[in-house]
Amino acid sequence: MAKSANQIFNDQDSLLTVGPFMGLDTTTAPFYVAPNNAVAQQNVAINRQYGVYSTAQGRIANVMSSAIAQPVIGVGVTSYITTVSTLYYYPGLYVLVGTVGGSVTAYYAGVGSIPAVITNWAVTNHVANFSVNLYESKFVFAQSYVFVDCPIVKPQMIVGTQISFGTNAINWGIVGPTGTVGTAATGSGALNGYYSYAVTFVNTSFTPPLESSPNAFPALVYAVGQNIAISAIPVSSDTQVTARNIYRIGGTIGGTPLLVHTIADNTTTSYTDTLADSSVVGQQLILRQDPAPANGWCSIAYHKGRMWGLGSNPNGIRFTGSDLWYSNYLQYTSFNSVTQVLDCGSDFNDLPVALASLDSVLVILKQASIWLCYGDTQNDFITRRTFSVGCMSKGSVASGYGKVFWLGTDGIYYFDGANSPVNISDGNIPSGSVRTLLNQVYTAVGNNFSSPNVCTAGFIINRTYYLSFYSLSSTFAAFTLGYDLDIGAWTYLPYGTNAVGVCRNSFENGAGTQFVFGTQLAFGASTSTSGQVDQWFGAETDKGSSIVSSWTSNVSDSGMTSITKQYRYIEVVAPTQAQTLNVTLYVNPGPNQTTYGPYAVALNSGAPRNRISLPPGAVGYECMLYISATTSTQTIINKVSVLGYVKRVASPPPLMG
Repeated sequence: MAKSANQIFNDQDSLLTVGPFMGLDTTTAPFYVAPNNAVAQQNVAINRQYGVYSTAQGRIANVMSSAIAQPVIGVGVTSYITTVSTLYYYPGLYVLVGTVGGSVTAYYAGVGSIPAVITNWAVTNHVANFSVNLYESKFVFAQSYVFVDCPIVKPQMIVGTQISFGTNAINWGIVGPTGTVGTAATGSGALNGYYSYAVTFVNTSFTPPLESSPNAFPALVYAVGQNIAISAIPVSSDTQVTARNIYRIGGTIGGTPLLVHTIADNTTTSYTDTLADSSVVGQQLILRQDPAPANGWCSIAYHKGRMWGLGSNPNGIRFTGSDLWYSNYLQYTSFNSVTQVLDCGSDFNDLPVALASLDSVLVILKQASIWLCYGDTQNDFITRRTFSVGCMSKGSVASGYGKVFWLGTDGIYYFDGANSPVNISDGNIPSGSVRTLLNQVYTAVGNNFSSPNVCTAGFIINRTYYLSFYSLSSTFAAFTLGYDLDIGAWTYLPYGTNAVGVCRNSFENGAGTQFVFGTQLAFGASTSTSGQVDQWFGAETDKGSSIVSSWTSNVSDSGMTSITKQYRYIEVVAPTQAQTLNVTLYVNPGPNQTTYGPYAVALNSGAPRNRISLPPGAVGYECMLYISATTSTQTIINKVSVLGYVKRVASPPPLMG
């Protein structure tokens, strides 16, 4: 028997339920939910806790003057590595901040420490003169080295907070000596046979030391029970050179050059070799240890034990070439400019943009195409053009969890190294959609993301890809988009950054044997205060202020389009917490909608369910919920429901007789 139109009862139907949020099952892994299941979300952590609405973490302002709470680390580790001088590997993050046309400062932060200025950046003038180009720069980590990936300024190398370069700071590696040394047999000694010698320049500040290519081997000199005097040993004009290695071929050693002596200065020009062949146990010479191109690359990446550079800059003005260089194995500053350079096309309408490593394959992103580099060694490295999808901004590129993300000309993409690139620009956010926001940015900057009027910062943390937009000329307001990798959903943050660093959760001490595991940290340059570095996602605050988080449900007709409903109660299911939730019900949403609320629901009462009674006039065909919270602490809501019943005529009584 149908319920009477005027019948009030306690077991109301659920006419609209929001939650588990984003369709997340509270007992299983998350799954994808169509965008129309959530019309809008702002400052909401869509996948931070399965099955619940949860306010997003924001930013903590000016972390340089206030300590960062030390992250929780793994069981069994009793202390943090905080003394910079004891670290061999400096992981985590470097952040660049500054103003366009002015000076740019680099900050470093590690485990349990706040960002500190890199005080002895040896190329301050270069940084200041080309500060515009730092806004899309990134830091690349390769074992004990940190490399600054910055066009025009050229790639820089850092060990800890030290940049141990002098006049050759704008170029990786060391230019090798020219000419030949002089050799002559002399005195009585242990050498017997024909010998020749070559010299390399060395910088011993690094581990292992940096070394140049050798000069040419001169004609063989013959010795019979003698020593060999070496003269005219070259001296380098590069102030980073602190030593020179002497290599020898001949005698019973044969044609493999081996180290026989290291001169621990850059001044001595003569040496007498007295070492018998049987006593030569030094390292083998690497014949080609060329420096990087003099004008650098447009992008660098660490991939399969080598440093890779894309797009050399022969004229010092524009990165026109799409050549792909790779270093010697585990020699991150030493290259072979003859045999270790690959081709990625030479189209002036398809210039190089960025590199990204997916472990198994190197992704080369250009303005109008994607190239891939396959292989594992110099014997099988090969490049192939694979897709006609371009990249607009190097700063947008970020790799993580088996995917590389970037901003293209028609949206935001990801690529997993095997399947076709996927455009993930569909998705609803408060201002309409991801595509709408992107189109607004494209229009504001004239589709020119290489101009100084816009910068992007892409990074991945906590299984979410974040892409931050910021106009250096205030053409548009800063904002950040977040894409949850688990459920494929977008969220929107009304603030941005022009430079960001992420401190990963694995750290190594000087001995290389102890690893410390802690919470990932993200730091970004402030878009409002020059020189300020903000910690992101540290608390539910926006630079010290409370975050306003909100969620708008889809419109529901309870599956009965033409039948009116009596909306009786709003029920909020949430754990006890010191927080107030504001709930608004829209009946017959649209131009003539009726609004009920907002109702303030105190979640500190201790009751798991909180019920709001609606007035008798809350009658309509469809409804929509809006929930919000203003908070500086985490707010969690499991479910919000609209309860009531369907208004329809009661069934006639059965015939009697």
